[in-house]
Amino acid sequence: MNLTDLAPDILTHRPEVRRLSISGVTADSRLVTPGSLFAALPGSKVKGSQFITEAVRAGAAVVLVGLDEQVPADMPVPVLRDADPQRRFARLVARFYAPQPETVVAVTGTNGKTSVASFVRQIWQTAGRDAASVGTVGVVVKGESRYGNLTTPDPVTLHRTLHDLKAEGIDHVALEASSHGLIQRRLDGLRLKAGAFTNITRDHLDYHGTFEAYMAAKLRLFETVLEDGAAAVINMDDRHAETFAAAARINGLDVRSVGRNGKAIRLVEVERDGFCQIVTVDLGRGPRSVRVPLTGAFQTSNALVAVGLAIATGVAPDDALDAVETLEAPPAGSNSSPRPGRARRCSSTTPIRRTRWKRR
Repeated sequence: MNLTDLAPDILTHRPEVRRLSISGVTADSRLVTPGSLFAALPGSKVKGSQFITEAVRAGAAVVLVGLDEQVPADMPVPVLRDADPQRRFARLVARFYAPQPETVVAVTGTNGKTSVASFVRQIWQTAGRDAASVGTVGVVVKGESRYGNLTTPDPVTLHRTLHDLKAEGIDHVALEASSHGLIQRRLDGLRLKAGAFTNITRDHLDYHGTFEAYMAAKLRLFETVLEDGAAAVINMDDRHAETFAAAARINGLDVRSVGRNGKAIRLVEVERDGFCQIVTVDLGRGPRSVRVPLTGAFQTSNALVAVGLAIATGVAPDDALDAVETLEAPPAGSNSSPRPGRARRCSSTTPIRRTRWKRR
C-alpha cells in the first residue's frame, strides 16, 4: 500500500514520498519492521519521539509526529506532521486494515458498556445476523469468547481485529468505548452506524483529573467520532443525559432516547417476577410487555439501550424485543453493572401478554 493511499491529503512536492510503499503501521518502536510507518505519539509517561531513532534503525519508512514535535537532525526518512497525530494515526490504521464490517456500533458510559455490547451482539445473532462484540471480556464471536482484555483496544489491535472479523463474514460488531480510548483517539478511524450512552458517574479521575474532563472524553463519541446522520441512543434516566443528547443533536445525529424519560423506547412499567422482570415498553405504537431474564434496574436499562442500537441498525422492533427474552449476562466482574456478580438468570414461567405490532 502506498503512503498516498493511507494519507490522500498529504502535502508534498516529492512524488517519491507519495509513492512510498508502506508494509505496516505501528506506534510501538519494538514492532517496527522494514517499510513500516511509525507513529511517534505523545504518551502519559513517555513521548514516542524518544524512540524515533530506534524505529528508523529498525526500518521505518516514514515517521508521523505532532506539529511541534522535535525530531532527530538529518532524518533519513520523510516526516509527516499533524496537529492531532493520534487522530491521524487512527485514520491511517483504518485505511491500512480496510475493509471493516458494515455495521459497527460503540457504547460509552461509566457502567453498562460490557452488558450493552454483549446484549446487542446477542440480539443481532438471534435476528439472524452473525455478530461479535469487543471489549472488557475480550472478542466474542457468535457466542464464543476468544481473546483480549482492553475495554477499547489500541487502533492497530482494534482495526486488525475488525479486518479479521470481516474476513470471517462477520458484518455486525459492538464495541465498548472507554474514556481512555476516546480521548486517545483510538476509535477515530471507525465508521460507526450508531453510538450509545448508558450513564456517567465520577470515575477515572486519576487519569482525567476532573469530572468535567472525564465527561468531555465520553462526549467525543457524539461530538467527533460519530458521523452526521448516525444514530445516538441515549439513556435519558441518567442525570447528565441531556448533555449527551444535546451534543448529539448539535452534531447532526439521529437521537433516540431510551428509559422512563425516553421517547423512542419509553419504559412504562417494571414488575419483578422471580429472578427476572416483566418490562412494559412503548415504542410509539402502544405498550408491549417483555420478560427480561436478568435482575436489577441497571440490566433493564442496559437491555433497552441494546434494543435501541439493534433497531437503529436494522432489526425490526418486535424481533429485537423478542430477542431480549433470551439474553444472558456477561461474566461477573466486568463493568456490566454497579454490583458485579449479582446478575442471575431468570427461572420464572409466569405467562405474560405479548402484543406484536403490525409491521409498517
